[in-house]
Amino acid sequence: MARINIIDYKDAAGTLKSTYDELIEKRGNLSEVLMVQSLHPASIVSHINFYMDIMFSKTQLLRAEKELIAVVVSVANGCTYCQTHHGAAYTQAHFFDDTSGMFYYTHNQHSNLIARKMEIADNVIPSSNSEMAKNLFYLGHFFSNEAQIKTAQQMLLNVQKDVQQNIYFYPNWGILEAGFASGLYEVAIVGKDDLHKRQMIDEYYLPNMLLLGSKEKATLELLENKLVEGQTTIYVCQDKVCKRPVKEVKDAVMQIRTLK
Repeated sequence: MARINIIDYKDAAGTLKSTYDELIEKRGNLSEVLMVQSLHPASIVSHINFYMDIMFSKTQLLRAEKELIAVVVSVANGCTYCQTHHGAAYTQAHFFDDTSGMFYYTHNQHSNLIARKMEIADNVIPSSNSEMAKNLFYLGHFFSNEAQIKTAQQMLLNVQKDVQQNIYFYPNWGILEAGFASGLYEVAIVGKDDLHKRQMIDEYYLPNMLLLGSKEKATLELLENKLVEGQTTIYVCQDKVCKRPVKEVKDAVMQIRTLK
């Protein structure tokens, strides 16, 4: 695996700082695929221009087809970030309605229906909109993407009156509302024994928890600078503010249960 020095946002200056600020303003976050080029800021700009030309310029392939190809290639490469990025972009481009702030059930290019419908209320299975709102809520926290979190929040606000008046038909929305109300616990496990400790944590009932880990140094914001050589460390955080790191699962569970 390649090891490339990365300049974090807090250490950026000059052209790199300006480039980072523009990316955050337009995209809501800094992706690792761009930060890995931080030693040469001009390449970040070239990367974005190249990406925009490939994905958005008029060619024989539709934008939807390009995103689908990107998802398939990402799965083959085992790139979780890329799968999420292109999958979310595809959904946003072809199912999202800017006017209502909700998602249609059918694709905007592949539907011959007289009217496009939206699934709002939950039934035997959760509605597509409540599930998409939850996906954006979790993905936004995982990748530190404020735009996705805000979209999920607006979707919830769109149905909040219905949720409060009749929770029986909006239980999945209620779960999302609980996530916003109580906050999401971000639990990072870093070290060679991360999978075993994750399995131990999974034995507890801990709702509203985002669990992630790594065996080695990572650049994902929730894992960054958390590796302690020679041990597996557990960090319990909320809104990216972490409590004292611990090594035992029972101590981490106690922190989660007492975190306000």
